[in-house]
Amino acid sequence: MTTALQVSELALINDMQRLDILSHNLANATTAGFKREQAVTRLFGTLFDSQFNTMTAGAAVSPWAPSVETQADHAPGALHFTGNPLDLAIEGEGFFELLGSEGASYTRRGAFTLDAAGRLVNDRGLVVNGEEGELLLRGGNVTVDRQGRVYEEGDYAGQLRVVGFNDAGALQRRSGGLWVPAAGQRAQPLEAVAIRQGYAEASNVNVMEEMVAMMTTLRHFETTSKVLKGYDDMIGSAISTIAEF
Repeated sequence: MTTALQVSELALINDMQRLDILSHNLANATTAGFKREQAVTRLFGTLFDSQFNTMTAGAAVSPWAPSVETQADHAPGALHFTGNPLDLAIEGEGFFELLGSEGASYTRRGAFTLDAAGRLVNDRGLVVNGEEGELLLRGGNVTVDRQGRVYEEGDYAGQLRVVGFNDAGALQRRSGGLWVPAAGQRAQPLEAVAIRQGYAEASNVNVMEEMVAMMTTLRHFETTSKVLKGYDDMIGSAISTIAEF
């Protein structure tokens, strides 16, 4: 049986999770290409089914399990002019495809450079993939048109591979602004892309909204703490009264 104490404690746990999420977002408000985390509260039926399907024989469904999950908000951030010809930003949906020793990963953070071999790479050395493979450049004047076609000194050098996903919210976050597909997810080439050369995408965190959400959560946490204390005092008083008989 779920008691008022359990309900209050679960509410406090959920509030602390929300505060962690909001703090993480605020800490990355100036991180290029960062996508804010948003708290998603699971319905009790979904929470119950999740525990029931994974529980062992004889185990009880726990009323203490946190019901808050996180999901990335993939809304685009604002684009800021940098003037660097190797800074590329995507207008609207899409991800650049990067190749490394562990396979493909995806990013919106288009701050690229050239490595010693003339390949277009990100800040971790992952190679930017093109529709025809790696983009090899000689260090000359690079231009990238709106459709993602890359030219060097006027000569065609390749086409950026920009992809989308049916459910971007299912992508798994990695450090450095990278994303990898969940099991069964496949990248789909986008028919229409819009690339801005010399621009960088900012974080999509709205500092004011996050601060308001944090204050609201803190007030809820404080109120729940008072309710919990009041209930605890009431139980203590009842026990003392019974002990007098």
